[in-house]
Amino acid sequence: VGVFYTSLTAIRQTDLKRIIAYTSVAHINLVILGIFSFTSITCFSLPIFYHY
Repeated sequence: VGVFYTSLTAIRQTDLKRIIAYTSVAHINLVILGIFSFTSITCFSLPIFYHY
């Protein structure tokens, strides 16, 4: 829900700083959704996130 809401809100913005802020929040929500999906890909990709 957060990914779609922030993406739709970013589309309606006219200020570049707000567009970047809303898309950053949308991307972070997407990463969190991927981490908590608990699939086999998540198990292999978590060490990459921990490394960086």
